[in-house]
Amino acid sequence: MRKNPVRVIVVLFLIAVIGAFHLKMKKRPGSGETGAVSAMQARSRAMVGQRAPDFRVKLIDGGEFSMSESVGRRIVILNFFSARSAACAEEMAGLNTFCARHAANPGKPESGGDLEIVAIGTGEPEGLLREFASKNRLSFPVGADPDGEVAMKYGITDFPSTVLVGPDGRIGLHITGPMHNAAVSLEPVYRESVRQLERGKGIRREKQPEEER
Repeated sequence: MRKNPVRVIVVLFLIAVIGAFHLKMKKRPGSGETGAVSAMQARSRAMVGQRAPDFRVKLIDGGEFSMSESVGRRIVILNFFSARSAACAEEMAGLNTFCARHAANPGKPESGGDLEIVAIGTGEPEGLLREFASKNRLSFPVGADPDGEVAMKYGITDFPSTVLVGPDGRIGLHITGPMHNAAVSLEPVYRESVRQLERGKGIRREKQPEEER
């Protein structure tokens, strides 16, 4: 059966119009959005190499985490998250895997290992943080930062954000936004920090009385 040439032309015209409409409707990042992303990346780069600010947070399962008690003895990874964020939840699986992979590292005997991961929930009630930790089966502690003071100290402007503090007490990695592969993002800096610990490059601490005997 012969095709009607007029009908063919009409169909092709409609396809072209629909295609042009979809191209026009695709949202392109405006200059404001691009500028905001660039500013966040610049802030992250500026934080690298700085001394990690000291802080203390309450852990939702009891106890506290203190940066001053861990820095120099362990490699510390802080993950700032929002319990209401799907991107934060997706990232936790990779952090769980990373934690499990390195949990058995001996580190220094007195430190109980060379890696410490702490997730910090910012501006949210502890009940919501507990629900998030349970749902995502977190294998590391969760601290509460209800007023956002810790996040502010570390220049956190978006969630999730991840900070690695080396044994020298300085920020070795500052990532704003989700990590699509925690191992790829964290492993190189983590390994270099392990080498620093092995060379005794951690912050020197005052000897405890029992160590002087």
